[in-house]
This record gives sequence, structure tokens and C-alpha cells, in this order.
Amino acid sequence: MVPDDAPAGRLLRAVELIASKGPVTYEDLRGMLGISKTATWRVVTTLRDAGWVRITQGGRQIVLDHRLDDLFSTAQYSDPEFAQLADIMAVVAEEFGVHLDLFTQTVGMPPVLAETTRRLTQVVQVPAEGDDNLTLALEGAMTPVQLTRHFSRIVDETDPQVAMAIRSGEAGRKARQMPGFVWSLDRSTLTVSLRGSMDTPAAIRIAPRHRKSDSAVYRKVFLALRDRLADHVTSFARDDRFPA
Repeated sequence: MVPDDAPAGRLLRAVELIASKGPVTYEDLRGMLGISKTATWRVVTTLRDAGWVRITQGGRQIVLDHRLDDLFSTAQYSDPEFAQLADIMAVVAEEFGVHLDLFTQTVGMPPVLAETTRRLTQVVQVPAEGDDNLTLALEGAMTPVQLTRHFSRIVDETDPQVAMAIRSGEAGRKARQMPGFVWSLDRSTLTVSLRGSMDTPAAIRIAPRHRKSDSAVYRKVFLALRDRLADHVTSFARDDRFPA
């Protein structure tokens, strides 16, 4: 992996930041990269000359070229983003006797089962008809820019009522107000929102391994994941309180 402080690493990190944060100013990018004004200018100039970014708003804002923006909006980030999560999930699942399934979603695309603590014969894929709880948790994990892009891509593919809710902003408000966790109707599973180290929206579903687990077990799993993932993700749920 290219070190972040190497020239190539800076360029890749700059592209990731611009893709996830939306249009940024020179000062924004400088602060996020932690480099000098001159180094920031060199990064932006290199990316502009390569056709990766465009400068708008009279030279004040930096945006991805639309061709690269489309690529970042639909492509899945690489495994290293979630590499350490798999080990943490395995430890927590074994400690508390539960199944943990990590789902990711790139903008406008169906959810993908990225990691699981189940044996391969036990893996349950995302239902073809969809899963409202999983959808809500993944949308709740998106940044405002990702959420806007996500809804703009799906609005023409949904039924009229859903499309109307999206256009009116109702769906977006619901996703932004989502605290970061949602129970299944029978309270047998808990799905928790999180964002990967490069801001990819994701969700971990906690499910019983044998019989239905009680609230005390889920509370311990929730807190263990929150504490152990703190250094590996940009956010975990939106509230440190366990969902009652």
C-alpha cells in the first residue's frame, strides 16, 4: 500500500477525500491532508493536469471530473478499507455467541454482503425483494453528499410514491435523522450504521447464533463493536446510547 505521505499516496488520498466530501476548497483539502499550501497547490495542479479534477466557482472549489465522479459513485472500494473489521467482528461474534454480517453499499447500487462471521453454508444473501431495515441503516450511514447522489440515482427507478417522497426530501430527512441503529420487527436482529475508513457507507447486522438473544447480550455486542471499531471507521451509529 502506498504511504499517505508519499506523493502518490497524497494524490490518491486527495481523490478519495474529494469523492466523499463533495466540492472542497483549497483550504479544506489542505486541512484534511495536513500539508502545506504549496504542497496542496501541487496536488491539485497534478490532478487537474491529469484530468481528474476540475476547478469551479472562479477557482475557489475543487470537484472530481464527472467521468471519475461516476466511477467513484458506482465502484466498490477495495478490501483494505474493511480488512481489520473482519478480525474484530470474528472476535466479538465468538465472545458473545452471535452472527455479525457486514453489508456495504456504493451509491445507487444494491447492498453487498462484504464480510460475515457465519460459515459459508450459513450465509444469507440480501433478499432480492430488499430489506427495509438494512436500506435505512445504509442510508443513515451516508454522508450528505453521498445521500443526495444516492437518491438522485434511484429516483427514476422507484414507484411513483417513493419517487415523490425522495423529490420532496422526505426520504432524505428520514435518513439524516436515523440514529444509526434499527431493530427488526421481532427484535431478533439489530442493524447498526457505520462508515468505513474511506467513508463507504456500511452496516453491521447482529443476529443470534442459536436461539434469540436477549437485550442484555445485544447491548454488550453493540458496545464492544463501538469501542473496538473506534480507530478503524469514521463513524459508528450516531449515538453512543444503546437502542432501548
